[in-house]
Amino acid sequence: MGSQWPGMGAELMNIPIFSAAIERCQKALEPKGIDIMQIITSTDPDIFNNILNAFLGIAAIQIGLTDVIYALGLVPDNIIGKG
Repeated sequence: MGSQWPGMGAELMNIPIFSAAIERCQKALEPKGIDIMQIITSTDPDIFNNILNAFLGIAAIQIGLTDVIYALGLVPDNIIGKG
């Protein structure tokens, strides 16, 4: 999908707010047999060849980064997208 690289999630896990968001995602996805922690912390360059891994990895990282942005006191004026 072009917006991720192997190991990016592992580096971001050093941010406690980000890590907490990923743990919430992990709990939500575990019943479906999906290990989002493994997906976003893997250094395997082929992990995102699977479209499900790419989509879930990007979505989880977006959730974590959104939590970090809000914790910094930044609130968006608008959101771009179909609504």
